[in-house]
Amino acid sequence: GDEIILAHQLKKLPVLRNYNFYADPFFSCDGTKIRLEALRNKSGLGDLVEICAKDFNKQSVLASGQHYSYPFSFLFEENEYVLPEVASHSPQFFSPITGNDNTNHYIKGLEDKRLVDATLIEHNHKWFLFFGENQTALDILNLWLSDSPFGEFKPHPKTPIVMSPKNARMGGSVLKRDGRLLRFGQNNAAEYGESLCVLEVNKLTPTDYLETLIGSVRIDSYKGPHSINFDQHSTKMLLDYYTNEFSLFAGVRRLKARFSKQ
Repeated sequence: GDEIILAHQLKKLPVLRNYNFYADPFFSCDGTKIRLEALRNKSGLGDLVEICAKDFNKQSVLASGQHYSYPFSFLFEENEYVLPEVASHSPQFFSPITGNDNTNHYIKGLEDKRLVDATLIEHNHKWFLFFGENQTALDILNLWLSDSPFGEFKPHPKTPIVMSPKNARMGGSVLKRDGRLLRFGQNNAAEYGESLCVLEVNKLTPTDYLETLIGSVRIDSYKGPHSINFDQHSTKMLLDYYTNEFSLFAGVRRLKARFSKQ
């Protein structure tokens, strides 16, 4: 159905002073940490920040210097990897969080594309990758698959699986619960990330894909949720939302950039 979340019932993460906002929150695979995009005040670039789920004041930077966002993570052979959005500066890669591996692993078969909000799910011994591309992410959702995160990814026969601003862009991990698969798609039909559509994945095989719209999630008095994610070990969830506000500092910075180009 159509769910309305009450903002006053939510517990807010404290945003450090050098950041403008936090977005795209994900739980670590064991639920002990929260990873998210933190937008720097001065550069306007996103850092990847990790926060202790039990003590929000314990925050550390995982990646900085370029723009990072949407830090989806997954487990493979008992090691955890983070798959951040790096479309502004790099082909898609995933990086180890645990284990002795310190290598960035680029997704094979997609080296010539810039992926937006890439989301992996293992289902029936196949790995399915949902993603948008730089210029079309708000309208088109692609689906590729492989035998392994380290294997060669190839287009799914049904790709693109969505062509609509109402739910094409991924709004978090695909939720596995009670034998069902639920996908959350950002509703960008009117304004960016104004709410989420909830879609049940009815078929997910190497040859077929089918999903059905079963509801929506929005938050009272705000835009959003822009993304939503769940801890598989509890009933806890993470979400982000926003308001439209005028920033004199941001406006002056844009004017300076425009004048410098002339």
